[in-house]
Amino acid sequence: MNPFFLWLKNTFGFSQKEINGFLILLFLMVLMVITPLFLPHKSIPLNTLQDEKIIDSLLTISQNNYQTNIDNNKSIKKSTPKTTIELKKFNPNNCSKEEWISMGISEKIADRIANYLNNGGQFRKKEDLQKIYGFPKKQYLTLFEYIDLPEKPIYNSTLTNSKRNESNLQKKTYEFKVKSFEINSCSNEDLTQIKGIGEKLSERILKYRERLGGFHSAQQYYSIYGLDSIVINQIIQYSTIDTSVIVKININTATYEELKNHVYFDYKTASAIINYRNQHGNYTSVDDLSKIYSIKKETLDKIKPYLKVD
Repeated sequence: MNPFFLWLKNTFGFSQKEINGFLILLFLMVLMVITPLFLPHKSIPLNTLQDEKIIDSLLTISQNNYQTNIDNNKSIKKSTPKTTIELKKFNPNNCSKEEWISMGISEKIADRIANYLNNGGQFRKKEDLQKIYGFPKKQYLTLFEYIDLPEKPIYNSTLTNSKRNESNLQKKTYEFKVKSFEINSCSNEDLTQIKGIGEKLSERILKYRERLGGFHSAQQYYSIYGLDSIVINQIIQYSTIDTSVIVKININTATYEELKNHVYFDYKTASAIINYRNQHGNYTSVDDLSKIYSIKKETLDKIKPYLKVD
């Protein structure tokens, strides 16, 4: 056998048929490469003048089309009348989403206003409208004279300090007639005294308090959906927290369901507490929970005020 064929067979494991096919394929590839070298080349004469005329005509057509588009756009803009918004007196507490949009307010801001009202919020004076995040200042000034609400008093800069202080005191007395209350035993009526808390929002606060077992820190107010920082600051100002009335869970007798139903417990934490108790017996103190590696310190700090050992 030819040494070249023998090398192909040993190197690539080709059979005799595969070697024959490889040689035929190699021959065809070489033929395709060298064939163009022997073919005659024909040059195509270029008619430069004719080509230039064709290019000029295409450029002319393109420029005409561009100018036509500009003229059409101008005519459309001229023929399209500007939409004018007719404004009239309105109470922002009663406006629908469609009415806000008809006054030039974006759909996004209109949705934000609707959510504020649905969560128990209320506009009591004109400037309250600016509390809506993102409400455009320019549109607020445009709508100002049509808002059917009291206007915030404006104090003359020439007033003496004593008169200004007296006026401010009267204003605060008028705006904040709130009776102080204890947050863990208060009623709906106590909460709705706060500016910005309506029936829905007060019910949400009480339901959260019930699921929690009572508040032990003002920081917990921030976990209630719908409470903004202004309302929270007022709750802090006019309420106290009695931690002695917090409902606590006995971790030596509590069931899995009792633990899991608490706001701060998930199924993993509840299971870990039950399993550790089953393996090691009753807890001697709440601090024994720190021995459970799966419970992080942050979680333990949150749940400790709601646990006890009897």
